[in-house]
Amino acid sequence: MRRIAFFTIILTLFLLGPVFSDEKIKIAIIDLKAEGISETTARTASEMIRTELVNTGFYDIVERAQMNQILQEQGFQQTGCTDQDCAVKLGRLISAHKIMIGTIGYLGGVIVLNVRIVDVEKGLAEYAAMAKALSEASLDETAGDVVSDLAEKISHKRWKSQSRKGAVSSEVYRTSTVNGYSALMPTYLTPLGKFSEILKPGYGLLFGSYFTDYSIGIEIGMWRSDGQKDVAESALFSSWCPVFIYPIAITDWLSFTPLASIGVTMYSVDFKDDDVALKHGSLVFEPLIMAGVSLDAWLAHKYGLNCGARYGMIYETGGPMHFMQFTAGFSYKY
Repeated sequence: MRRIAFFTIILTLFLLGPVFSDEKIKIAIIDLKAEGISETTARTASEMIRTELVNTGFYDIVERAQMNQILQEQGFQQTGCTDQDCAVKLGRLISAHKIMIGTIGYLGGVIVLNVRIVDVEKGLAEYAAMAKALSEASLDETAGDVVSDLAEKISHKRWKSQSRKGAVSSEVYRTSTVNGYSALMPTYLTPLGKFSEILKPGYGLLFGSYFTDYSIGIEIGMWRSDGQKDVAESALFSSWCPVFIYPIAITDWLSFTPLASIGVTMYSVDFKDDDVALKHGSLVFEPLIMAGVSLDAWLAHKYGLNCGARYGMIYETGGPMHFMQFTAGFSYKY
């Protein structure tokens, strides 16, 4: 029954593969609302942000002329559209998935630029960023700084704008959703050394939730192995591990992630020989450590594929049990 359930999960994941597509998200950028600053400056800053966002490659940008033409035909004025309700209405008119809105103005002698990306379907602000500039002459750097902050939030990678030379200061204000992603990974486990004399290679499933803002995550796993002849019938393992990650961007869609975890495993081994050092047929809790790497390919805005390899060790009282674990599965960004 367990094998049937396992292969049902694998088949379901395989059938879900076609939903991953390369189609980019369509976004429209509304001119920033000028607050105590000229409309010309606000429009110029908006164009700078539009250019920087194009350079990220994350979105298909609706051209200003195309957007204005549609809005004129519908009798809709984008001027002053800075709240989420207005952004959602506008986005539906031009068939955009996302809308960027914001303001620009003077505060305390510096220029403050605030922007938000609103999801048209959900009607909620997904990402927000704020940056400051000492003068209009440094607005290009400030616009790049804002988009860099947004790009890091969207891509889960460190990002540097092509035009950013060091803006005066910047700060990103995160929405309530923590920057991160989840992964569901079928696993293949190979016992090593003395461990391989007890159990054969086994299969399982690993679920992980990772918070890239803080370089940490949590993983929950389960796997089953058949026992070696004349030694054991079978073994069932489950694990719970905090994990430390360090994503490294290779390209704008591919990343390499070293990881390490320390946690606890619970297992039960059904032995044929009661003299075996391990406890016989009972639940055992032992420390578990693992280290390895993961390769993540983001095929669409929020969906991706991953594969990885890890070396692990269970600290059993009769001696450490070593194993290799290989994973491959699907990822979903928050």
